[in-house]
Amino acid sequence: MKTSYFFILLPFIFFLGCAAKPTGYVKRDDYMGSQYGYNDKRISNDEYAIIAEGNRYSAADYVAKLALYHAAKVTTRNGQTYFRILKKNDENLTTHEVTTIVVPIAGAGMLYIPVAENAISEPTSILIIEFCEDLGEAQTECINSKEILNELQIVFEKENHN
Repeated sequence: MKTSYFFILLPFIFFLGCAAKPTGYVKRDDYMGSQYGYNDKRISNDEYAIIAEGNRYSAADYVAKLALYHAAKVTTRNGQTYFRILKKNDENLTTHEVTTIVVPIAGAGMLYIPVAENAISEPTSILIIEFCEDLGEAQTECINSKEILNELQIVFEKENHN
């Protein structure tokens, strides 16, 4: 009888092992239906809001790089090479996870009893970017999107192939 429990629990153990890693370079809606990953919204012709949110296994600097990497992708997708960061906000949002025990009730299904609540810190990075049209001396704060893509591609594209 013990082996039958093992085979029942094996898929759940495998799922938990796969889920316990930092958020990769994925669109927020596509990552297991959750809020983790990146997203962008056009504000005007040359301005975008970029958001990246990591799960509890993601470090804050990793999520900030995720946002910067997506800003570079948005810039090149719009046929531009340079962008500047108009506003940046990095913070850790706290969410709460409830731990429950499940009690089977004959003829009625399952009863879920909450036994603990844990605060979880999830790093978030928000950027407001603007494309740079001309690189004059006054625009030294402009960032080369191709350099960012080359530098961070190793980190984010490698993850999507594992």
